[in-house]
Amino acid sequence: MPTDLLPQAWHTPRSRHAARAIVAPMSRSRRWVPLLALIFAISAHAATSVAAPGWLVPPVDGPVLRPFMAPSSPYGPGHRGIDYDVPHGAAVRAAGAGVVTWAGSVGGDLSVTIDHGGALESTYSILSQIEVTRGAGIEQGAWIGRAGADHRAGTGGLHFGVKLDGAYVDPMEYLGPVDLSAAVHLAPVLDDPESMDSTPSQCIEPRPLAARPPPPNDNVAVLVAGLSSATVGGGNSDLFNLGRSLLGYRRKDTYRFSYAGLDEQGRHRPYLAADTYGDLMPEARRLRDLLAHIARRRPGADVDLIAHSQGGVVARLFLQRLAHPWVSELPRVEHLVTLATPHTGAPIAGSLRAIRDGTLSGAPILWGARRLVEGLPDPGGRAIDQLAPGSSLMQGLAREDIVYGTRALALTMPNDLVVPSDRAVMPEEQSHVLGPEGWNGHGAIVRSPAARGLAHAFLRGAPSVCGSPWNTWGRGIGRAISFAEGRLGWLYGALEGRAVGAVGGLAGKLRRVPGEKKEEPSPPGGMGG
Repeated sequence: MPTDLLPQAWHTPRSRHAARAIVAPMSRSRRWVPLLALIFAISAHAATSVAAPGWLVPPVDGPVLRPFMAPSSPYGPGHRGIDYDVPHGAAVRAAGAGVVTWAGSVGGDLSVTIDHGGALESTYSILSQIEVTRGAGIEQGAWIGRAGADHRAGTGGLHFGVKLDGAYVDPMEYLGPVDLSAAVHLAPVLDDPESMDSTPSQCIEPRPLAARPPPPNDNVAVLVAGLSSATVGGGNSDLFNLGRSLLGYRRKDTYRFSYAGLDEQGRHRPYLAADTYGDLMPEARRLRDLLAHIARRRPGADVDLIAHSQGGVVARLFLQRLAHPWVSELPRVEHLVTLATPHTGAPIAGSLRAIRDGTLSGAPILWGARRLVEGLPDPGGRAIDQLAPGSSLMQGLAREDIVYGTRALALTMPNDLVVPSDRAVMPEEQSHVLGPEGWNGHGAIVRSPAARGLAHAFLRGAPSVCGSPWNTWGRGIGRAISFAEGRLGWLYGALEGRAVGAVGGLAGKLRRVPGEKKEEPSPPGGMGG
């Protein structure tokens, strides 16, 4: 029986040994033995499929500099792993879920070892920083440390090893069945798809998007709007209302995410602004349901997630908590583009929570302001708590990477008064601060031709965008806005305290009885003569 006819799970070092164990006695057996062997093989494959720890994902995004070379003996020469070419300090993710069995120094070099179960373990060396502790349970894609120096060249790099039953094996045989060259993006793509120039530039200059651009690719676009958006009565989000001029996707290739979920026919259920104020984790599940619906209607189609503000957090929750690179029921998410998304929390949300919970008058004043000003969010909404910096949801997102194989781009503006630019950059992913537009960049970024031009270039696989001074200055402005907004709760509490003190003093004066004679103090020495 040739091994290429065996199920795919058998094409691992362990499975090939099993195949030889079955094939070897066939030549010495009677005719009915092959049938029994085949039945045994299918049963063993089913058991292996259940017990196997699953595919691993590459620990970093970068090319392999040096492949695995099996040693001739346990102590013989060879290369017991693969070396990745990544910058010094690049984030390193867990290749699979498991338990950290080692996190420390080995021979003067920092390394981490993870036990994935099923006698499979992975090792990450030579690290410049470790971000996990021994005994910790971690999920696939969780950040575990930072890359150090390549142990041969001395430049930035990561050594990645995999053991099965205590023996080193080729890590490439345990990485998932995806086009790794496309996922890691080793080959640059020309900015102009029709250009015949074979020497693409290292970066492209940002260009505004035309009024009616062509589709950036042949993917399905899923649009996820943010806090206080609505689709009842036509909708209030530019992300939905710009139509094809947004990024060029055809109407039949565009789906709008609903915070109210799908209706009975699997169509968009119109939602109210109030639907966006609840817990964001159920919204991530609704996004998963929408993508599963797309997978059934458009088999084989890849998806691009385009999200504004809170919508980017919903998209990340799906990609980090609910998605997996090889789940057949869901489409592959090729791109994630976020516009003004609070990836590390929105300081204004933290201040609203402080005013609401930490002052006497805060809650009723916030409720009154919401009745007077249309579009203000529910101050008691669960989403406000989750979007605050340092919330458990934000801490969880910071510990993990988005699902492997998805490329991400975060765009922001320095004059964003809702999500300051320093909070809208996505850690470990491509992020850009554009020049300011409008009085508040939070809404202007969706309409911005410059922002849409950058997103369109990213989605069609163009080279990286050239750096801009706004990437530095804009983040500095964002930090200043974050500092000010993060102290609004303290300022409100201080003003309330002064007001209460002033009112208390006035009330004390009003309580004095008019005409009451003030008692004269006794003279020194008691009674006088």
